[in-house]
Amino acid sequence: MDSTSSIFLVGMPGCGKTTLGKQYAHYSGRTYVDTDKMITEQQGMTIEEIYAKGGEIHFRELEYALLDHFAHKKNMVIGTGGGLPTYKDNMDKMNRMGITVFMDVSPEELWNRLQHTDFSGRPIYQNKTPEQIRETIKAESERRRVYYSKAHITLKSDDIQLVDLLEALARL
Repeated sequence: MDSTSSIFLVGMPGCGKTTLGKQYAHYSGRTYVDTDKMITEQQGMTIEEIYAKGGEIHFRELEYALLDHFAHKKNMVIGTGGGLPTYKDNMDKMNRMGITVFMDVSPEELWNRLQHTDFSGRPIYQNKTPEQIRETIKAESERRRVYYSKAHITLKSDDIQLVDLLEALARL
């Protein structure tokens, strides 16, 4: 891969895409963007409002269209929404546009990280009991794995650090 290729971070909500993405962008001098944030800014609505207005399919279509924005971009670090790789051919599209990195964090660790949040911006977890959220995390992690596993790089750890990404990129 070209050293100026954009990096797409994929994985479940709570896996650390934003944290690692910002760290790597700062380290490498790249620009960091978050697809969820871009969509909410473009639409002038929260994710919850977008879901309420048009449903999940509408939101996924917005994500799908947004990917075209990155087609010819270089030197970017893109933190994707957890469900973005699962819609249409988004994962294949990202694989063609840059380097994809699957942040493979265990469902147990995702629960540890998320259990004390208000779940705003995470529609798959809203209006559920803690036990239902734990089950959703486990089920969605398994369901989405088939898409995430198509990534060029898989970082499997409950404590993914910048050095892990740097070492994996060096091996490409």
